[in-house]
Amino acid sequence: MVVLFLMFDRGSSQLLCFFSSDIRQWQSSAKGTYVLSLSRKKVEEHLQFYRFSESKMDILKTLIQKANESGTFYEAVYGSANAVLKIGGGESPGSA
Repeated sequence: MVVLFLMFDRGSSQLLCFFSSDIRQWQSSAKGTYVLSLSRKKVEEHLQFYRFSESKMDILKTLIQKANESGTFYEAVYGSANAVLKIGGGESPGSA
């Protein structure tokens, strides 16, 4: 699962939540890692489904409950990344 917090220059922000099935739909690199390329337009027009919401929270609760019941919390990977989306004379995609 990836939780992505985006802050925009106008002071607005969005919290996006991607589950493993969502991540597997991203582009994969030659190194076998998944890549999500972003622009403000893409976030505003195409990623609204992934905004953190009550329904995402319900899915997360269910996943945690099922993992606890089955004992499948055998691996946890934590990480963070910083990306800057520069806008000026046109959008420049950043990667996260």
